[in-house]
Amino acid sequence: MVYINLKTKTKLVGLSLSFCIRDILAGRVKAEDVECIITATACSNIYDIIDDYSQDYWAGYEKSDIINLLKQLEDRIIQPRLYYPHFLICIPDGCWLNKE
Repeated sequence: MVYINLKTKTKLVGLSLSFCIRDILAGRVKAEDVECIITATACSNIYDIIDDYSQDYWAGYEKSDIINLLKQLEDRIIQPRLYYPHFLICIPDGCWLNKE
């Protein structure tokens, strides 16, 4: 899977909070290359999910690293389900899109 177009430095749009954060923590994607993450997560306080997601998606990463990354991306995390409860995202081909 191509995570970023290196020739054009195209920004990425993420479609899964859990998988996108994991990719950034793993070093497959740089946080500065992320335009936004549109997620099906519906959590008024995004930090409330850290303990749950750390059991599976973010297992093995330091809680402080996760918190720092979420703070860095906070303004770029979009949660449509907070306003439209039936909003769904399908990600059969991966969780990243080039913003083109």
